[in-house]
Formats: sequence, C-alpha cells, structure tokens
Amino acid sequence: HNTHTMSAQNNVLIEFRAGKMNVSGTTVTPDKRKGLVQIYQSAGDFLTHFIWKERNSSTPELDFIIFPEEAVFKKVSKCTTGRVFLLEMSQTNHRHFFWLQEPNADKDSEIEKNVNQHLNSIAGEDSNQSNFEQQQLLSLAGDSNQPSSTNSPTDDDEKKEDKKDDKMEE
Repeated sequence: HNTHTMSAQNNVLIEFRAGKMNVSGTTVTPDKRKGLVQIYQSAGDFLTHFIWKERNSSTPELDFIIFPEEAVFKKVSKCTTGRVFLLEMSQTNHRHFFWLQEPNADKDSEIEKNVNQHLNSIAGEDSNQSNFEQQQLLSLAGDSNQPSSTNSPTDDDEKKEDKKDDKMEE
C-alpha cells in the first residue's frame, strides 16, 4: 500500500521502455533486461528525478536528481545496431547509455525532445514558458545585482565616515 501512495505523490512527467547499457572502458554493452525510464518530480521538494528500473520492479537501480540545464539526452548516431541514447550530465561528466525498447521507432525523436524538455524545465512550470521565464529571471537578477554589488560597499563606507566625522565635531 505504501508504494501506491508514493507513486501518487510523485508526478511522473514521462516514462518509456528502455534498457540500460554497461560501460567498460570504451566498450558499451546492452543490459538485456526489460527496463523502464521514468522522469518524475518528487513530492515536497519538486526535484526532477531520472530513474531506470526493471519493469517488474518498484525499486530504481539508477536515480539521478537533475537540475535545469545540467543534463542532455541525445541519440547516439554512431550506433547503427540499436536505438541508443546517451544521458550526459554536464556538472559531473557522468554518461549513461540506454537502448530504447519501445516497439515504435518513429517516436524516438519525440521521446528525445520530451525528455530534454522535462529535464530542463523548472518545477511546476509549463515547459515552454519556463525557459523564457528563467532567462527573464536571470537577466532581472543580473540587472539588480550588478549595481548594488559595485555601489553598496562605497556607499556604506561613506555613511560610516560621515557618522564618524559628526561625532568628532561634537
């Protein structure tokens, strides 16, 4: 019963059937098990999780918390023997490969687009809006921070000096 309440709390954004791949040196080999990738927002903290688990299991084997602009999910075009995708995390340089197990290959590019949209959107926001709003917030934050960070120390110093001067005159 507990697992049911937990999945109800977590907001699953996208899920698709995919196997993970094992990397050993420069060789990448498929894990033959039937798997599922899920991207969800955890209840409470709204963090975006990218998980991989066996389809018949409730416990994820991989669980990454992904922040906007930190990860890219892209097709590995060099691989011609299967539909392989790479999850690449810019902060940690971690690379994880997955092979799609969805029956319809026509949907691959749609999955790729949706995964990237969900990985890079801000919690609780509309995906299309969030990028624009994030840029706006960053530019607003940049505008307001710059003057105060360069001006305030000198302003404060002058005020302190003025007070000192006043006291000395008395």
